[in-house]
Amino acid sequence: ARELHFTPEEMIEAICKVADKARVYLPTRNRPAWFATVFREKLLEARAKILALKKKYPFNRF
Repeated sequence: ARELHFTPEEMIEAICKVADKARVYLPTRNRPAWFATVFREKLLEARAKILALKKKYPFNRF
């Protein structure tokens, strides 16, 4: 994730989202591929969420 220029905040948010999804839907086969795919997806969601918060509250630090 660092090589793709994601911030630590985005990585933490993505890990939390992956954990939430794993509680609801844990794969039975090919778990490493599932986690890699979901982590990439959640990284993008985390970036979008943080950018939306920064736009909504421009003077706060996130």
